[in-house]
Parts: sequence; C-alpha cells; structure tokens
Amino acid sequence: MNYTITTFSSGDKYSPIENHWKKRVQELHPEAAVKILRNFIFKKKLSGYAWWDIVRLERMLKILRNKGCPVINCDLDLILAKNIRPLIDLEYDLIISKEVGGDMAFPPEISKQLGFGLCTGFYIAKKGSLPLLTKTLYSMKTNEYNSNSDQVTLMNYILKNKKSVNFKTERIQKAPRWIKWVA
Repeated sequence: MNYTITTFSSGDKYSPIENHWKKRVQELHPEAAVKILRNFIFKKKLSGYAWWDIVRLERMLKILRNKGCPVINCDLDLILAKNIRPLIDLEYDLIISKEVGGDMAFPPEISKQLGFGLCTGFYIAKKGSLPLLTKTLYSMKTNEYNSNSDQVTLMNYILKNKKSVNFKTERIQKAPRWIKWVA
C-alpha cells in the first residue's frame, strides 16, 4: 500500500453508508489501504465538542509513524469523485482543504482574522508533518485553544505563527481549489 485513507465513525449516524463509502474509495484508490476508525476502547473518557478529532488524529499519527506513508483523513460525508493521487504526490508535508465559508468559516473569530478557514474534513499528512501534528494533538489534549477540534487548533496555530507558515492556493488538473500548507 502506498498510502492510507482513513475516516472516523462513532455511533450510528453514518453506519448505514460506511460499507458503500469504503467500497467507493477502494475502487478509486486500489493502491491505498482504506480504514474506517471505529469501535474504540478508551483508556480515558473524552468529552466536549470534537472529542473525536483527538481520537482521529491519534490514530492517524500512529499510522504515519508506523508505516511512514501518507495518511489521508476523509470524512464519511465527503464523496470522492476521482482518484486523489495527484494531490498526494504534491511536494507538501500537509495539505488541507479550504473551508467554503471564507472569512466566516468555523471558527469565525479566527477565520475573520486569517481571511479564510481550513476544513479538516479532508487533509493529507506526510511524515514531514509529524512534528506539527504531534504539537497539534498536544494542544488539543491540553485545551490550549479551548477546543478539542483539530480545525480550531490548527487555525489558531496559523494565526499565532504566521511567519513560520507558507500558504499556496492553486488549481490542480481540474481539481477543486486546495490550500497546501507547509510548516
């Protein structure tokens, strides 16, 4: 397997579409391992909005450390229309989709300052992103930005570290616009 595509599912909300989603993703990406992260036994009870982001990022980091290949998070409510290999092959450590709400995207108090929002419902993490994502996970677990959300945490990090982040937005082979973020 060249890369791993993961999604997170908890409870029954998305269980009716899990098998169809996985089959569709496998058809489009035969070279990928496709994993639905679910049925966890927690050592510590997690609570609060976006607790699942902590679980998801922990699992993604484990795969990234153990396999060393790119790991893609793709929410179950995101439909992939074509193979995303051209995005994976870009020479960036972390590729995150741009939220459609622009400067009113969640969380609006941060996106207003940045002029855009990130959407962690789809992102590609490569080995070079391990330090940043490990820091992100720590910030989420310690509630550094008063949130368990990876999206909120990453946007706050960008806001507070503007000079250390390089942004580039471009169109790639008829694909939608993506923000490529290199730390």
